[in-house]
Amino acid sequence: MPFTPLPRILRADVEQLASASGFGLDIGCGDGRLGAKLEREGLPILGVDRLAGAMARGTDVVGDAGALPVPEGSAALILAANLVRHLLPADPGGGFLGHWYASLRPGGILYILEDLPDRSTPQRRNYADLQDFLALAAGRGRGSLVGPEALEPALKGLPGGLDVRWGRERNLRRPDRGPVLGMLSGSGGRATGRARRLLKSIAGQGLEYGDYWWLRITRKGD
Repeated sequence: MPFTPLPRILRADVEQLASASGFGLDIGCGDGRLGAKLEREGLPILGVDRLAGAMARGTDVVGDAGALPVPEGSAALILAANLVRHLLPADPGGGFLGHWYASLRPGGILYILEDLPDRSTPQRRNYADLQDFLALAAGRGRGSLVGPEALEPALKGLPGGLDVRWGRERNLRRPDRGPVLGMLSGSGGRATGRARRLLKSIAGQGLEYGDYWWLRITRKGD
């Protein structure tokens, strides 16, 4: 869970939603740390991921972000952390946003959190370059960092009268560059080409997440 600290408004919303019956979804949950942290506030949260087992240890339900395994109008909270950038290459119009909104119950809240493509320091540039490298290697199943403007077209397709809020936070969490260096070095330390250049830059200058942005959408009461 690379977002430290979380937005205050998110924690306040979870506390409020926990006072009523309901559940939340952490989609693209990965190791499940984000959902587990918020669940301690009292709101049950299910981890949803296409992967199961060791690659997504926090998964409670195997499912796709474009076809959530819950009835429409049922979720009190939906979290999508560093997921949107991986969905946009295959769905540049952001059609998944309408599906997530429809899955919320009246008064339910959707939160999207994404690392900003921040290149203001060598460490942040290295992180952005790393994400570009991984996206290139993975093809359409993974995307580079995106800013909030990437979702503006999709927002226009949602029902009117929404409560939509944006924010930006400084991420104080420090990446662990050890596994990154190991991945880039490859078998026997024989990194070549772009991987080698990135390896050298990260080894010498380090990594930093930089800032992240969040989007909060509340479904109006029916």
